[in-house]
Amino acid sequence: MVTGSPVSLPQNMLAADYSGMIQGKQARGRIVGVVSPFGGGFLILAGADAASYSPQSGQWAIIGQAGQPALQLRHSTGDVETFILSTDGSKTYLDGKRWFVVENTVCQ
Repeated sequence: MVTGSPVSLPQNMLAADYSGMIQGKQARGRIVGVVSPFGGGFLILAGADAASYSPQSGQWAIIGQAGQPALQLRHSTGDVETFILSTDGSKTYLDGKRWFVVENTVCQ
């Protein structure tokens, strides 16, 4: 279930925080939708067990980098990683490397 109001982000993005159950455990997460002005788009879902979910456990954000959407990961150690997001049809890429997005029948 949505736990707050959706938030508009730069670069044609919208985010919302959620809570619910994953594999029988209480969980929290965020979904970010990115819409291409040329048609199509994609969703990114990040979640964790509610007991271990906290701002201190790390953060992620969708940012604009060089005019493209990027996934930025901030680890609890202070390390930061950034990956350029792209798609080709239904294929999802991070820094040009394909990542498979599959239907999740566990989280419902």
